[in-house]
Amino acid sequence: MKQIKAQSAIEYLTTYGWAILVIVIVLSVLFEMGLFSPHISSECVFSNFSCFNTSFSTTGILTLTLIQSTDYPINMSAIGCNTKQDTLYMVPINPQNQLQIGQSITETIQCYQNGVKYSGKPKSTYKGYISINYTDLKTGFSYVVYGRLIQKVT
Repeated sequence: MKQIKAQSAIEYLTTYGWAILVIVIVLSVLFEMGLFSPHISSECVFSNFSCFNTSFSTTGILTLTLIQSTDYPINMSAIGCNTKQDTLYMVPINPQNQLQIGQSITETIQCYQNGVKYSGKPKSTYKGYISINYTDLKTGFSYVVYGRLIQKVT
């Protein structure tokens, strides 16, 4: 009687052991294929600008194309990129760019993280803000706008 119980227990453990092994192998293959890694696409969101064609290098250099979408022509004077929403690392644009409604401009800027020039590994993700200083040519008022940036490092 004892031998039958022992044989039954061994068969039970063997069957479930193989089943668990197969599940672990399938999950490992799916993990390697990237099924459990969410695809984070780049995101660049502004209230008065549209941005596209963004690229981000491992040295923290961001290249992006902006389309002016305010109500009036503007004079864009400075741009910056930082993990905090501030104007600390804005650099002047020389010469200043007068942009008509719908006109685009391509800029290359250095991004910062906690006060240090950003450097990241390929395929890592940078999350921060782009700040733009511009003057409305109709009113003469100066504005600073912030755009949220999520970008994969290439």
